Amino acid sequence: AEHKHPAIQDEWHGVLCRLLDNNALSASNAEALRRRLDDARRHFHSADMPWEKVVRRIEIELPYRPRRQVLVYSHIVPGAALGTHFDKGYRWEDNAGLHHPSRYTHLPRLEQSVLIDADGERLFAGLRHRIVPGGRLTGALLAGMPYPEREALMHKLCDASVLRPLFCRDFPEHQHGPRLREVCAAIPNDERLANRFARNMSDKALEVFGREAIAAALTGDPDKFQRALHEEGAALRLFYISMGSVEDEDLMTAFRSRRTVAVGTETVRSSNGTRKELEIHAEARNFYLASDDEPDAGRIIDRCNRNDAVSLLGPRNTWELHGDAGRKIDEMRGIAAMMRSASKTPLAWQHTQMVWKKGWDHADVRRIRQKLIEIELGAERLERNASALETAGKQLKLLWRAVGRWPHGADAQTHAAARLALIAHLMGEVPVLVCADDTDLTERLDPEIKFLATIAAKSHGDVPSINRNPERWDSVRCHFTPQ
Repeated sequence: AEHKHPAIQDEWHGVLCRLLDNNALSASNAEALRRRLDDARRHFHSADMPWEKVVRRIEIELPYRPRRQVLVYSHIVPGAALGTHFDKGYRWEDNAGLHHPSRYTHLPRLEQSVLIDADGERLFAGLRHRIVPGGRLTGALLAGMPYPEREALMHKLCDASVLRPLFCRDFPEHQHGPRLREVCAAIPNDERLANRFARNMSDKALEVFGREAIAAALTGDPDKFQRALHEEGAALRLFYISMGSVEDEDLMTAFRSRRTVAVGTETVRSSNGTRKELEIHAEARNFYLASDDEPDAGRIIDRCNRNDAVSLLGPRNTWELHGDAGRKIDEMRGIAAMMRSASKTPLAWQHTQMVWKKGWDHADVRRIRQKLIEIELGAERLERNASALETAGKQLKLLWRAVGRWPHGADAQTHAAARLALIAHLMGEVPVLVCADDTDLTERLDPEIKFLATIAAKSHGDVPSINRNPERWDSVRCHFTPQ
């Protein structure tokens, strides 16, 4: 029953809560059952079922006067759903098989996190994935693989440019397969050869991960994806937020490998399965947030983030927001002002004239009035998002200034990462949350991001303060839990 319908899952969750409240279950038994329920929900996500129906309904009451109810829906879109548009697909086995060679050819545990309000507005959308410990391929690991797995992996990550230097002369394309099998068979007995190929294949894997993140960022936004298919191209900006320890070499390697700009051709599949090549221009911001409290870790993290932080927020020694965030705020408020001025002159005058001629309830009058309402709502949304962006940016900058370096430590990691993700979404960029596979930092951060996004959207751009009156929001924050 747990696997068949999300409503049944929600019912089971309610039953567990009631059993726990009535002391019919011990806390340990209830926790074990909840874990099984989460496993069932994750399995349901991975199946070939419409993910739109897999949703968590969250109803809260804002602690303002007058109090009002707010309803939002939290989705976790599995990589298998996004992967239907990838040229090479993305199966559940790719997502779960941590020791399978596919972990070097697909982003591990790729998912999209989405928050939508009752009117269908996207309050937040971002990607998340893991970096597998030991994920950097070594010569010993490559040599120790069974031959079929090693050959399959080399076919995916070794092109002619890797093979040709090994041979005295160039060879035609049709000989690529036999030469590759020849090298594959020799690797277990040649340590230098194994190490050389492992390095080249690791670099290729990081490139593949970057391309798959770009494809996921594009296909995860239905409107942008459809425009890209029509225009045969798109421009994206990914906002990477890596979370871990400065001692995590795999996470740091992936962090340092991300290029600022990637331009190239990406093959995707439309809804009917047709393959299409798109020209993609992708830029990336890159932040690393560490849980380490030591001063040495603080210096490392400050060096990692300084350039991107200044580019986003402006110099640390100023209170006002500058950089890209400041320019985006000015742009949003300028567009909102233009929308209002445009709606108050010719369109409003046309509405008045039509009311005199045709009456208040005429279809033409209602159509113009609806357009005026939509323009006003659009302007309000822009102003609200500009206020939220300004508040979150100033909170982050205050945290940066108070510490003297880029924030680090467990608490600062959560506060800074959640606000960076919200800032990325409000600026129209794609947040990409990354952590090591032996942690669940991205899942634990998800409720805090969605809590901030909900409050910002439903309170005219207010973002709860980091340190002031946190207990005021406890009754709201508790409704947002990991998915």
